[in-house]
Amino acid sequence: MDKSRFLRLFITLMAVIALAFPTARPVQAQPPANDNFADAMVVTSLPFYTGQVEISSATTEIGEPMPACAYYPGRTFWLAYTPAVTEYVTAYSTSSETFWVMYTGGPTFDSLTQLNCQSYGGRADFQLQAGTTYFFQVGSIWGNSNWADFALDYIPPPANDNFADAMLVTTLPFDQYEDLTGATTEPGEPMSSCAFANSGWTGWFAFTPSVSGSYTFSGSSGTYNMWPFMALWTGPSLTDLSEVACASYGGSITKNLEQGMTYYIQLGSMYDGGGAIYFNVHETPLPSPSFYYSPWDPSVYDTVTFMNQSYDPAGIGISMCAFNFGDGTTAESCYPTHRYAKDGDYTVTLQVQTVDGRSATIMQTVPVRTHDVGIIRFTVPKSASAGQTRPITVSIKNTRYSETVMVDLFKSTPGGYMFLGTLTMAVPVRAGNRSTDFQFSYTFTKDDASIGKVTFRAIATLQGARDALPADNEMISLAVKVSK
Repeated sequence: MDKSRFLRLFITLMAVIALAFPTARPVQAQPPANDNFADAMVVTSLPFYTGQVEISSATTEIGEPMPACAYYPGRTFWLAYTPAVTEYVTAYSTSSETFWVMYTGGPTFDSLTQLNCQSYGGRADFQLQAGTTYFFQVGSIWGNSNWADFALDYIPPPANDNFADAMLVTTLPFDQYEDLTGATTEPGEPMSSCAFANSGWTGWFAFTPSVSGSYTFSGSSGTYNMWPFMALWTGPSLTDLSEVACASYGGSITKNLEQGMTYYIQLGSMYDGGGAIYFNVHETPLPSPSFYYSPWDPSVYDTVTFMNQSYDPAGIGISMCAFNFGDGTTAESCYPTHRYAKDGDYTVTLQVQTVDGRSATIMQTVPVRTHDVGIIRFTVPKSASAGQTRPITVSIKNTRYSETVMVDLFKSTPGGYMFLGTLTMAVPVRAGNRSTDFQFSYTFTKDDASIGKVTFRAIATLQGARDALPADNEMISLAVKVSK
């Protein structure tokens, strides 16, 4: 059989087979029943979950809003929910390819107002108002996914949502992570002066101190972009409360509280929106007193300056400083000055008090020591010849403490003074006009003789202490006549 005849026979056979066994055509999936806005599925109760909805045949209507969180939407379906009471809900999708949008308004696309837009299975929490219908548009982010899902769930309020159910603060320090996402505001509930909007997210605490004293309340945000406020109230009932203090932007309240009186703490969001708050109550720490003084080695000739360095860890501030200088004198100042009449070790006491009345005391010993030596005689020859060695004596007087003194000796030159040598000696205390002599010797030179005269300069320096009166620690001798 030639090839052309075989090919014709094969084609005929395949045609017969095709007629005998026709190919099944795929059945096109139907769009979901709530494909269109007008046919939005009504959610009647929470929690609600759509399950995985096939959206391969879902469509986008003419005029349907295209939200920014969906990049190429083309497959969407709609839901509607009207809460009977004001409540807090969380909405989300479990699919990373799903977007959802919440709207109010209707019944046409033009009258819809977008409230929230989430993509990649995002979640959002919000408050829904009783009697208001909310529409949810759910679809594929890129317009090519075959499945999407959506969930709506009720967020219960915290146990201490209402004033009557205020959580008791019993032991200190008290720490509480307070999730106010589902919190509400009761009818007649007062709004703190620190809340800048009619917040619907508040919770309550109650504290009755067992002893009078200063206490600190603090609330810091536990949720991004949630700004907490805190208010301290007193009063017998929700509608008869008086605000004692308040703090905004996560600040703290420090107040003196009375033993046995119940104080109510209202915790909430400054603006419209709930979230978590870290709440703490503790006894306010005492101020931390501290001071330094200058000079650090005072003598009876010095006016000592005392510098307050105290601080208040509660941040209220220091309002009063009282110094006792340890010699029977005092001063109510944070930066006083004082002069001691005699040497000795003085216990200086500083008491500080905060604006709210907390006080603390610190003591520090201030040693007063008057170290003072002086040159009382500078003995040099009246005349000398070049090449001649003559003695030079520097006499040091000391009447208070045994000291170590260094004496430097200089001679005059046309440009000033030239260093000759130094002696360091112990200088004991000597009564009357007695002194300790530092003995130097000097050999006069031809240069001295050419000038015709030389004067000497002596400088005495205390070792290990500061001289209280250094003006007499330097002396220049009479001129020595020098011949050739």
